[in-house]
Amino acid sequence: MNDTQARSNPLIILDRAERLLNETYTTTRRYPKVDRYVLAADTRQAAMEFLRLIIRAEKKYYKKTTLQDADIVLEEIRHLYRYAYQLHYISPKRYEIMSRLTTETGKLLGGWIKQQRAK
Repeated sequence: MNDTQARSNPLIILDRAERLLNETYTTTRRYPKVDRYVLAADTRQAAMEFLRLIIRAEKKYYKKTTLQDADIVLEEIRHLYRYAYQLHYISPKRYEIMSRLTTETGKLLGGWIKQQRAK
């Protein structure tokens, strides 16, 4: 990875984190009323926390622990969406979209973590 890619990676992942948050709000609006205030709220909170962690990591000099925390939160988001899918709160197509987005974001995050370990 050259210097330009390394510098642009946080900007790309920040864009993906914002997109994940937007898609999360769109997706969780469709949850049944009974779980809108529990499962939907947890999913939204996790997406917001992920965005906050990415912003913090971008600003910190030592990024490793913050990036690891972001990785954990992203895994929580994956599990929350899997659970919502199993409960039939989201369609297979919507689940595929959210899975693809979290996987893509995870790959970017993994690359950033690997880059920090190499320093």
